[in-house]
Amino acid sequence: MSEYEGILIFDPELTEEERGKLEERIKEIIEEGKGEIEGITRWGRRKLAYPVKKSREGFYILLNFKLESKILEDITRSFRLTDSILKYLITKK
Repeated sequence: MSEYEGILIFDPELTEEERGKLEERIKEIIEEGKGEIEGITRWGRRKLAYPVKKSREGFYILLNFKLESKILEDITRSFRLTDSILKYLITKK
């Protein structure tokens, strides 16, 4: 299993409840792929360097997890298809 770090930027218009549901869904996707969540850090709402999907702000989440590399493609695909995630970046530690 490899260790990864991901930064996700959620739509700033999401309510606290909607963000919680989205975080839970991300946890479920990783755990379905037999991965482990090591930690989630919420950086909060911050200004973006440039507009993304007509938004000038985003809600930042730092995600640390372990996962098999073959499952990573499925996770990035689900991030890409989720409209509430403005941007994401996953790097291997």
